[in-house]
Amino acid sequence: MAASWYRSHVVQTGDVPSSADERAAPSKESPMDVVAWVLRVIVAVVFVLHGLLFVWQPPGPRERIRDEMPITPLQVRLLGIAEVLGGIALVVLPAADVLRPLAYAAAAGIAIVLIGAAVLHFRRREVLTTAGTFLLLIALAIAVAAP
Repeated sequence: MAASWYRSHVVQTGDVPSSADERAAPSKESPMDVVAWVLRVIVAVVFVLHGLLFVWQPPGPRERIRDEMPITPLQVRLLGIAEVLGGIALVVLPAADVLRPLAYAAAAGIAIVLIGAAVLHFRRREVLTTAGTFLLLIALAIAVAAP
């Protein structure tokens, strides 16, 4: 974040800071930025953990996932890999201030997965799980919408 401040300062003023203290000046983040980052991390952690459950299925949940998911075991594993990578990209890319459009693409992919999950749980009449899925979708939208 200090790197983005440095770049914007140089572009706006044309002045290159002379001391290390000036270059490392903390950015002034609004409370909304902090909330967005907290939500981004929460959504990322949920997706990484859920994806790991799909990739490395423990014996107990393996049968339950196989019985309840309307897709093949290979597709479940691929979905898990996508969830892990999307969760990581949601936090790491903006934090490193690189490839921000790829982070938005990861968020869009996560949103598609969340909508599909909400439909699946709604069809099964799992009200609490459907509500939780929509809350994650709202949290993702808030996290990505903030600059």
